[in-house]
Amino acid sequence: MQNTIAAFDQAYRLFRSVSKDVNVIQPKAMSFFLALAINQKQPNIVLEMIQQLRIKSGRTTIQSIRVQAFAEIGRFNNVIKILGYQAKKDSDLVNSKVVFQETVSVAFDNLNTFNNSSRFIAGHS
Repeated sequence: MQNTIAAFDQAYRLFRSVSKDVNVIQPKAMSFFLALAINQKQPNIVLEMIQQLRIKSGRTTIQSIRVQAFAEIGRFNNVIKILGYQAKKDSDLVNSKVVFQETVSVAFDNLNTFNNSSRFIAGHS
């Protein structure tokens, strides 16, 4: 599957059709679909699918995509909560990350973009 709108539409239809049986969707397939949705500028669909399928955000890839989706729609309070959780983690005890460093950079880039545009609404949740 390629990173195209046609591929995204096909994957979206597939995921919507199997969304009633969450056990059918493997975590790697879900990560692939969510990444495709982010790359096709569909952050609302990312958040909808995570909520609809009740996907646990314990996987770094899914949590990173979730943070990026929140950042792309200006829900920076959600981004801050998730990144705050990561900052509180004791790195001596836990070797895993909540989100990828690249996601943090993308979130800050989005914050700067929103802050410099009329799309930014202070206190948006």
